[in-house]
Amino acid sequence: MNKCTVFLLGIFVCAVSVAVASPVDDLAKSAVYIREKKQVYETINNKRYEVWLKDPITKIEEPKLITLGGTGFFISHNHKIYLVTAAHIAKQLTQRAEILLNIKSDGISIYTMKEIQAAITSSRWFIHPIADIAIHPFDFKTNEKADHILPSEKMYWDENKILSIGEKVYIFGYPLHLGVQEILSPLSKKAEVSSWLTTIDNPAVNPNLKCILLDEDLAQGYSGAPVFRSPEPRMSNDSLIVGGGKLIGIQSMTISDNTGGKISLVIPILYLNEIFEQKEFKEYEKKLLLK
Repeated sequence: MNKCTVFLLGIFVCAVSVAVASPVDDLAKSAVYIREKKQVYETINNKRYEVWLKDPITKIEEPKLITLGGTGFFISHNHKIYLVTAAHIAKQLTQRAEILLNIKSDGISIYTMKEIQAAITSSRWFIHPIADIAIHPFDFKTNEKADHILPSEKMYWDENKILSIGEKVYIFGYPLHLGVQEILSPLSKKAEVSSWLTTIDNPAVNPNLKCILLDEDLAQGYSGAPVFRSPEPRMSNDSLIVGGGKLIGIQSMTISDNTGGKISLVIPILYLNEIFEQKEFKEYEKKLLLK
C-alpha cells in the first residue's frame, strides 16, 4: 500500500512499501518434507497384530495408519543432486515414502521413493557408519526444479573454523506435520550454539561422534532439517546488506533429562563430506557420471 505524508509547507512525500525477501526466507526454501503412512500394530500375548478401525455408520473396516514425518534438503555434488536427511529417518522409509517439495511454478510436487529409485539406476541410501546422516541420489521430473538446491562447495561452513558459543543459527523443518498445506511453508526455529564439535556420554550417541549442541529443543519432525549459521548484517558503501547463512549441519535428535531440561544435537556437515569420500559412494558416483 502506498502511503503519503503531508507537510505544513504543502509538500507531499510518498513512500512505497515494497516486500523484499530476506536471506533467511531464501534459506527456508531449502527444506523439503518427507512422510510415510504406516500400519499401526498392537502386541497381545507376545504376538503382533495389525490394528483396524470400523466406521460406526458404514461398518467399513480400514487399517489404522500413523504418519511418520521428517525433513530433508537437496544438495548438489559433482553436478548431481542428492536428498539429505537423518539416517534414522532414511532407515524407516519404504518405497511408499513421499518427498514433497516446492517447485518453481509455485506448487507442490510429490515424489515417491519408488519413482526415485526407478528413475536412477541402482540408486539407494548411503548412510554414515556412526553419524545420523544419509543421502540418496535424486532426479527431478521433466521441467521441474526444486525451489532451492544447496551448492555444496559454496554453502558449507568451513569445518576448520570454530563457531563461537552463543552464535545464532536457524533450523528449518516440518515439526508435527505443520507447514504442509497448498504450499510448503517450513517452520523456522532460532537457537544458539551451546557447544562446538564436542563428544557426549549418552547411550543413544556414538562416543566417537563429534556433534554440535544447541540451547533449544526441537519438536518431532525437525529430524533431518538443515541448520544454518545466522546470516550476518554488514555495511557496504554506507548501505546495510545481509550475507547469506552457511550450512553447519543437520538436526539429529533432542536430548533430555528427568528435570525437563532439553538440548538439540546437530550432526556437523563434515560427516556429509565423509559420505562423499566413502569408497562405495565414489564407485557408485563414477558409474552415475558415466551415464
